[in-house]
Amino acid sequence: MPGRRKDNSDACGIAQFPVDEDEPEVTITVSTRRNGASPIIQNVNGARGFPRSAGDDSVRIVVRDGEVVITVRTSSTDDGIARPLVRIEPEIGESAPSRRRSRGRALLPVPFVGFTTVAADKMGQGYGNFTLRADLAESYATVHAEVKALGGVLTSSGALRSLKEPATPGRSKTSLHYTGRAIDLFINTGMQGALDRYMVTRSGGTDSNPEWKLYCVAIAPLVNDPLYQAELIEEGELDCAIWEKGTGYATVRRRATYFCLTDLLAAQGWLPIPARKDWKTNYLSCEWWHFQHHTGLVTGRSRFGDELLQVWSAELVRASGLMLDAVWAGRSFRAPARAVAVRSPNLSLERSARTTKRRPKESARPAQQQRKRRRARPGKAAN
Repeated sequence: MPGRRKDNSDACGIAQFPVDEDEPEVTITVSTRRNGASPIIQNVNGARGFPRSAGDDSVRIVVRDGEVVITVRTSSTDDGIARPLVRIEPEIGESAPSRRRSRGRALLPVPFVGFTTVAADKMGQGYGNFTLRADLAESYATVHAEVKALGGVLTSSGALRSLKEPATPGRSKTSLHYTGRAIDLFINTGMQGALDRYMVTRSGGTDSNPEWKLYCVAIAPLVNDPLYQAELIEEGELDCAIWEKGTGYATVRRRATYFCLTDLLAAQGWLPIPARKDWKTNYLSCEWWHFQHHTGLVTGRSRFGDELLQVWSAELVRASGLMLDAVWAGRSFRAPARAVAVRSPNLSLERSARTTKRRPKESARPAQQQRKRRRARPGKAAN
C-alpha cells in the first residue's frame, strides 16, 4: 500500500515530492481561522514544466469552504526532473499580524546559486574587482573581454549590497543590488568633464526620469584580439551630458574615437535604468552607471524573497527587513497589490452621498420669531 503523509497548517503550506519511495503521496490541508473564508492559491508550479505526465504523477487541488486540500502523487521520485513546489498564500483581507506570520513561512526552497568575484578596471577610487551573482559572471566576463579588445575600460563602484545595510531614499528595499543582479560603473568616470573615459548622452525618458546611453573612449584597441570588431568603433562628435546641480546637466560637444558600451552590455543581458526623480539636485540619483540583469525573472510571478534565497542564507533573508513579498514588475520589484474586502458594494457610495449632500440653509425667520415670542411673555417687573 502506498504510504501517505499529511500536513496541516494555518493559511499557509509548502509541499515537495517525497524523497522516500515508501511515501509517494503528500496531502496538505490549509485551513483558515474564520468560517466561510477560503485561502487564495497563488500558484502551483515547479521547475522544468511541472506538472507533466510521468507515470502516475499528478496534483489534485480541492477548494472547500474554509480550506484548500492539495494532494501531490508520484510513482517515480528519481527520474531526473526537479521536485515541484506548491505555494499557498494567505487569504486576502486577513489581519496584518497574520500576514507577517504567513509571509515568513511562505519562503520556498530554491536552487542556491551563490556569489563570485570578477575583475574590473580600477580608476581613481573605483574598485579593481567586485562580487555578483555566480551564474551572471560569464555574461559580465564576456563584456569585459570585448571592452578590453576595443580599447576601453569597465570600471566599478561595486555591485553587491549587504542585507545588513539599511534602506535609504537611495537604497530601495527591493534593490537588485541585494540579489547580485546589478552592477555600478565607477560614478566619477562620466558626467564630470571633457576628459571623462565615459561619454554620457541623453537617450530618452522624461524630464523627471531621463534615460542615458553610454559611450566609452577607445584608446589603443587590441586589433589582433579575436574579440576585436572594427565596425563597433566610431570616430566623431557627441553631445555629452555634464552634471550641474539644480539644472541637471549642461551639454558639451566632444570629438573622440569611441564605441557604445550600453549596446555591448545589453547584448549580454545587462540593461540600464532611468534616473531617479531627484537627479537634478542629487548626483547619486543620475544612475547612468547602473546596469542590471533580468534573466530568469518572470513578470508578476518572481518574488524578491525567492531571489534573495538563491544567494543568501534563509536566516539572513528573514532577518533582513526587506520587502520579501515584492513581485517582479518588468524593471523592478514592487509591492504586491492587496485587495480589500467590502461587505456591501453600495455602502461606501451611500455614505459618500450622505456626507456630500448639501444641507439646506436654515431660514433665519424662525429664530427671529422665537426671540419675539420670548419678549412678549409676561415676566416680573423690574425693581
